[in-house]
Amino acid sequence: MKVIVMNGRNKKAILREAAVLNSLDHGHIIDFIDLFEVQEISGLKYYMVTELVSGGELFDRIVSKSKYSEYDARWVIKKLLKITAFLHSRRVVHRDYKPENLLLKVLPAHPLVRLPQQLPACLDVRSNIR
Repeated sequence: MKVIVMNGRNKKAILREAAVLNSLDHGHIIDFIDLFEVQEISGLKYYMVTELVSGGELFDRIVSKSKYSEYDARWVIKKLLKITAFLHSRRVVHRDYKPENLLLKVLPAHPLVRLPQQLPACLDVRSNIR
């Protein structure tokens, strides 16, 4: 679950991004479940509920290995290219690819790269993507 504190953020933008994320159904994009708006003493907050992905960040995986092989790097890049092609086919741009923003869902042979939903800065709907 991700907590989004309003602090001057545009409510329309957050709701729009949640709608876009909800429309993305891909095996390597974290599943969006729901978005809750809660008025707390400290201010308005949104709670975004997503699937549980407990494999950690790609960054931590790279750092923990003494050597990150070309095979592993190639495998991750292939997944990222497939995710990017899917997003672009939906006219969505992810503007913040970096190892810290890529989550891993642990599987026996290879961790499954999962793209987290970063609201609202990283995903952007573009009408001119081809």
